[in-house]
Amino acid sequence: MGNDTIQDMPILPVVRQPRGASYFFGTWSGRILLLNTVIFVLMVLREPSAIFMPSMEFIREFGSKSIPDIARGEYWRFVTPMFVHIGLIHFFFNALGLYYIGYQIEHILGSKWFVGVFLVTGIIGNLSSCLFSLSLSAGASGALFGLLGAGFKLEGLISERFDQLGERIRPRKRIYSGMVVSNLILGLIIPVIDNAAHIGGLISGWLLMEALLRSRPNRLRAKNPHIAWLVYLSLAVFSMIAVARTVDPVVVVKRYYEAALSAETAPEAYHDFTEALRIRPLDGNVRLSRGKLLLQNGEVEAGITDIKIAASSGKVSESDFRAVIDDLKLTGHFLEAELVRKLYQSGGGSGI
Repeated sequence: MGNDTIQDMPILPVVRQPRGASYFFGTWSGRILLLNTVIFVLMVLREPSAIFMPSMEFIREFGSKSIPDIARGEYWRFVTPMFVHIGLIHFFFNALGLYYIGYQIEHILGSKWFVGVFLVTGIIGNLSSCLFSLSLSAGASGALFGLLGAGFKLEGLISERFDQLGERIRPRKRIYSGMVVSNLILGLIIPVIDNAAHIGGLISGWLLMEALLRSRPNRLRAKNPHIAWLVYLSLAVFSMIAVARTVDPVVVVKRYYEAALSAETAPEAYHDFTEALRIRPLDGNVRLSRGKLLLQNGEVEAGITDIKIAASSGKVSESDFRAVIDDLKLTGHFLEAELVRKLYQSGGGSGI
């Protein structure tokens, strides 16, 4: 019976955590949770509908990840999304995760390293989201996955240590492994989840724990500053690549333009074209493509406006206009095709 009890214990035992004021004001995990709560309450007071499903523009206003805004110089958005949440359910589950996981990791790492891991993995999670997803997003889940990654790493190392010691009876319950697997599966099932941020946070948390253990004496890893600096360098290189593909307006407009051309539905394409135009409102090729989309969907007035801007930009080739005219004819929009031809000629183009 005693043996079964030992084996049922978690590899990383759960510690008793403070409650009330001693938790919210006496621990960094509590302070971060309190900050998230205050921001969410302010959002609801500002727009009551934010308690369930706030508008995307409202979320953007409060500091969500928004690649067009980052490309226009709002670099604080690499940090602020981890303190903004999209509705009560989103806030509740992230708050619950921070409450139960945060202090456990803080107790193991100490306050200084806990804050470092939370912030760094949260930022890298946001950078990963910027690199692999154009969608607007927010939430502390990237940082939470960073904490899970750190716990997952520790859990694996302690299990290996038991194996090396040859202990026949030892704890086997893997709490962090189970949470990592279940949350990754949820990410695959629920399409709106920002998996790029989750996986970026998870991997960076796992790597940071390796680096921290290699930086100071401990019984799990031999001290090796070279490995630690290699990890830090790898994370820095990844971050620089993500930043470079997010802050360059030319690169970002191209990403949105390509996403719009490959979009499965007209609303998705329109959204991506519009996001590109938030960065470069006079981009001729984007205006031309969005104008064609609008004309094909019966939005003649708005389509004409875009085509006029494209024609007057002087940066759209005759072949591009000809391709739009041909596409309109192929889809049965003969009047719209003729309209585009006349607009191109009125803008100074030759006859096509």
